[in-house]
Amino acid sequence: MASYPTFAQMLSGSSHQVLDDISIDRATDGTGYGRALFAAVQHRFVVRHVLTLADAATLQTFYDDNKLTPFDFAWTGSGGAAFTNLAFEMPLAFTELGGGKVLVEARLVTL
Repeated sequence: MASYPTFAQMLSGSSHQVLDDISIDRATDGTGYGRALFAAVQHRFVVRHVLTLADAATLQTFYDDNKLTPFDFAWTGSGGAAFTNLAFEMPLAFTELGGGKVLVEARLVTL
């Protein structure tokens, strides 16, 4: 399985969201019933990088080669950990910063 490139991740603007679909419903007598549509907790990441033009091209190539293929990802933010079986949620977003630098935003989700 491919691994997401290990470029430095900006903590400002990057985020990790735990997706857990637990829902508590109430019967007419007030009794609570819990339910979940998926068995395991899922994750969503917004990962921001400030990259050189060459590194941004490398990340775009990784996206092009793996946009339909799961890959591994190492989150370096709070509670940093390695995650497997991720995919891109949408295409990469690029913002030119000048001076040969580009802000790149990647949105990733567990499958």
